Amino acid sequence: MSMSSQPGSTDHGTPAIKELPWTGERMLTSFTGNIVAEHLHRYGLVLSLCKGREVLDVACGEGYGSHLLSEQARFVTGVDIDSQVIEFAAAKYRRPNLKFLNGDGQQLPLADASVDVVVSFETIEHLPDHERFLGEIRRVLRPDGCLVISSPDRETYRLEAGKNPWHVREVDRQELESSLRRCFQNISFAAQRMCHGSLVVPDSGDCFRNGFTTLDGNFLGIRQSAGLPQPTYWVAVASNSSPLPELPWGLFDSPLPVDDPVHEIAQLRKQIHELEQSTSWKLTAPVRWLSNTLRKIRRPQGS
Repeated sequence: MSMSSQPGSTDHGTPAIKELPWTGERMLTSFTGNIVAEHLHRYGLVLSLCKGREVLDVACGEGYGSHLLSEQARFVTGVDIDSQVIEFAAAKYRRPNLKFLNGDGQQLPLADASVDVVVSFETIEHLPDHERFLGEIRRVLRPDGCLVISSPDRETYRLEAGKNPWHVREVDRQELESSLRRCFQNISFAAQRMCHGSLVVPDSGDCFRNGFTTLDGNFLGIRQSAGLPQPTYWVAVASNSSPLPELPWGLFDSPLPVDDPVHEIAQLRKQIHELEQSTSWKLTAPVRWLSNTLRKIRRPQGS
């Protein structure tokens, strides 16, 4: 199943569903800002991994992540301990290859060896018994299955956000790795954080092979592009000798205030461009033309 730029496959024409109340911890699609990018980035990272596979999303919350994964997966099951959340998700996100179940992450309502991929983002820190939780995940995974899990680093998170009353047992990298190794033989780690700055990356087909992908989108769909699309500048390296020198491509980290007027103008221009490229804008062009024509006809002479 290919990824569309505007999937929006939640039963067109059905009445809008009221948002869930904010608990102080749960992620909602009405949110904006850095937290949205953090959550969407994690789901975007696993889209290709989930393609054509049976997937379990543990602690799925209001269901947006499970819905995103169902664009690529053969089947997705979202599980959450909150029955109200599950009822909401099942009403909001409807697809033949997507279902939501009420259940505890430490006693998953799935059969042994029943899924290929388990994703669990920002879950383990809410549970006291990490080994039991990971053991349940190992139980429902097939022998060649894969877990993708995330959790905040205890020290960094507390410096940035303070103590979270919803977190029962936060971990650092070493503690998370130790818990994982009790259930899994092979583990690799990646680090995630928000940043603003200037990014320079190679402009070649090697970007995918080297692991660099740009992700963007929203709660309805996530797109991925090789390298860095729509760059502001090109940087070239040229020589008559070979090989060319290797440059340290990467990120120049430079915090940017969210109320920076230049940033706000750029964001507005992007939104206007996306609106003008949308199907609804093109379909309503005759209506706007007629409205403008009538306005000119009715305008008093000399005004």
